[in-house]
Amino acid sequence: MDTFPENRDIYFMACFIYIFIIIRNISEVKRNTNITTVPITTVIGIALAIPAIPILVPVVCLFALYRIFISTILRIKHGTDFGGLLSGSDAFHVVGDPSNAISISCFMIRCEKYTSEEFFGVAKGLIARCFNASKFNSIFLKSYGYSYMLKQQMDVDECVVKMKTVATDEKRLTKEDLFRLLSHHYNESLPKNGKIPWQVLIGTQRVKWKDDGHDYYPLMCKIHHTIADGITLIKLLVSVVADKKQVDNTEMLDPQKLNSENGGINKKQGSFLDFQILKTIKHAFVVFGTYCYIFYLLPSSMVVFFMYKGKDSNLLYSKSISNQKVLGSYSEENDEYFQKIKRIKKKFPEIAFSTILFAAFSASLDNYFKKKRSCSPPYITSTIPVVTGSSDLRQLVPGKLDVKDINITNSYSVLLMSLPINLEKNKNSRFSTDKPLIKRLKLVHEEAKILRRATDYLVNYLVIKVMFAVLPLPILEKIMKSVRCTTVISVLPGPPKIVYDNGLLVLSDLIPWIPHLHNIATSFGVITYDGRLQIGLSADETVISSQSDAQNIVDDVSKYLDALEKETVE
Repeated sequence: MDTFPENRDIYFMACFIYIFIIIRNISEVKRNTNITTVPITTVIGIALAIPAIPILVPVVCLFALYRIFISTILRIKHGTDFGGLLSGSDAFHVVGDPSNAISISCFMIRCEKYTSEEFFGVAKGLIARCFNASKFNSIFLKSYGYSYMLKQQMDVDECVVKMKTVATDEKRLTKEDLFRLLSHHYNESLPKNGKIPWQVLIGTQRVKWKDDGHDYYPLMCKIHHTIADGITLIKLLVSVVADKKQVDNTEMLDPQKLNSENGGINKKQGSFLDFQILKTIKHAFVVFGTYCYIFYLLPSSMVVFFMYKGKDSNLLYSKSISNQKVLGSYSEENDEYFQKIKRIKKKFPEIAFSTILFAAFSASLDNYFKKKRSCSPPYITSTIPVVTGSSDLRQLVPGKLDVKDINITNSYSVLLMSLPINLEKNKNSRFSTDKPLIKRLKLVHEEAKILRRATDYLVNYLVIKVMFAVLPLPILEKIMKSVRCTTVISVLPGPPKIVYDNGLLVLSDLIPWIPHLHNIATSFGVITYDGRLQIGLSADETVISSQSDAQNIVDDVSKYLDALEKETVE
């Protein structure tokens, strides 16, 4: 009976800390959602999530031990062919239907002199150089609840093939012929019923792509996202197989040289080894502090994830998708819209380049809802992949690296963005204006600011790296099915113009189609290759059945960019 008085200070301190963490996480929920009044259900959710986290840690540790046990069994079973269990960021893409996690891009190649057969042979040789890393010579299997990599030498003749030939009376395919052909190959499964994780299809019919007297051939890359993210693949295509570029006399920063120079400085100041030890200790403290901060605010992230975001129900959302897609695309011939976005950004310097594209896409979707006489929602949830190193693409030096110099992996986090759609239903009156597109741009900017200041990036990165590696696939599938998102949106800065084969092949255009991560029915991808907009939209037939509808959504993006710029100068 006397225990409580003796430990009263400890109990009071524990209660104080508990209440303080609740209040801090409530504040974080408000920052991450822009709500002004927090419902009692949110408070209860946070209060329950805090004691759940200490329970979650030992559960994850038990699954980690189970994972080690499974890895040992598979290593004994497969011997030297066993490539290891997939890391969390790779395993993220084998949850659900694997056909929805394929990165697909169309490369339009300008050919200076080759015949179609010669072009096929040269292109095949370049691809063989690019895709000889171990991950491209592996298959991905599932066993005992985990996914793993099994080494298997791929037959290049099976992975690099010719596109289907289209019957036509013309000497060249029209763009309509081309996109029907691309749509056909897009919806085909990967070789051996999807067991081989990549394929490159090379067109052998010339295309009427530009009126400049040159021959153009299409090349379609289909690569399962388990192999690598888009940034890594672009680095392969630019830094490994492109023609070497003469760099200015300004010396490029070489990591090894930079390290040796730092070593020389540190040796002058003291022991280099001591410096490295101190650096390691400092890094360990930073990592430990980051993990503590993540766990401190994890309750708010859990509540936002399960209660506020990813709860869509609209015309473009579907619980199950058919795996048959319709495509839309746009490639600038000049840099008109790229420069237009830069001019708009100059008027609103605090707004990011990608945010302007998000706003135009948002307006296009709103118009699509209205055309279909469907009730457009005030917001939809968009999954935004955030890839580390994306800004490096603009500084890539062609032909500088070898395949072994590039870490072929997935390294990114995801964010869930509430994308404004129906402005009439939007309750934010701070942006009342007679210029609807500027209002839309500011609303999208507000949502983008929430993402920048939120802890979601760190939390989701930790979840993908750790939880998706440790937890068995059936558990992960149940978690991912609880999230209902309408679109995936990715905007990447592209590299400068790329040439191959001593200048005889020029990459004219690069159209990206983003994977439909975890059964999200619509994806919207943009890359600014060669300082021009390259847009790809892919939609499952369960939500958009007509190719013309998909193309209209893409075409409306440029229409609303025109209208937005007009509003900025009025």
